[in-house]
Formats: sequence, C-alpha cells, structure tokens
Amino acid sequence: FWVRLSTRVLLRPWRGAAVLLLLLLVLLPVALRVPNLKSSISVHLLLPRSSPSMASFERLGETFGPGSLSPYRIVFDGRDAVREIDGEGHVQFGKKVDTEEAFEVMHYVIGEFIKYDMARRNETQML
Repeated sequence: FWVRLSTRVLLRPWRGAAVLLLLLLVLLPVALRVPNLKSSISVHLLLPRSSPSMASFERLGETFGPGSLSPYRIVFDGRDAVREIDGEGHVQFGKKVDTEEAFEVMHYVIGEFIKYDMARRNETQML
C-alpha cells in the first residue's frame, strides 16, 4: 500500500504538492491552537470534570485517602518576593516564576519534599 502510494505521489510532482497542501490545511487549525496550549501534571486540569476517568480518579482518592494519588500540590508565587532594591532603597516586588533562578528554587523545594517523604517512609518501615 505505502509503496504504491509513494510512487504515485513522487512520480508526479503536482500530486506531491497537492498532498503537501492538503496536509498543511489539515494541520493548520492545530498549529494555530498550539501557542495557547497549557500543560500540567495535575489530573484535575487535564481531564474534563464530567469524564469517566475523572470520576474513577475521584473514587480512587476517596477509597485510598487524601494525598494517596497526588501527595503534593505546590503553588509557587513570586508576587511577594523581592526582585531588586534600587539605589535609593526602594524595593521592587514581583519575581517571575519562569526564570532560571525560579526553576532552581522550585527544584530545591521539591527535592527537599522528596527527602522528607523518603525519611518518613523509612521511619514508618522501622516501626
């Protein structure tokens, strides 16, 4: 199938151009939506509320208890962080959370949570 299709398209350049144009037209609506795409690891943001998957996720959470499916929900907010102090001593607030420095802080905080969680698991295993 693929060999026949490719030879038909490649032997006639106008067919190849038509296929390319058709693919571009099909992918154009998707490409226009990509800049608005928001991603998250939170199941609550990824699934529609009315979906069967969300209902199952919530039932699992009720069955196994709070924090068993998503043990941490951390919100980083830089609005109250000191950004800079100018020469006259005026403080500028509001650091951005999408910088390299903010990433390093978030990485450190999450690493500390993981260490704490591992220490707690070790304590409970010793009991």
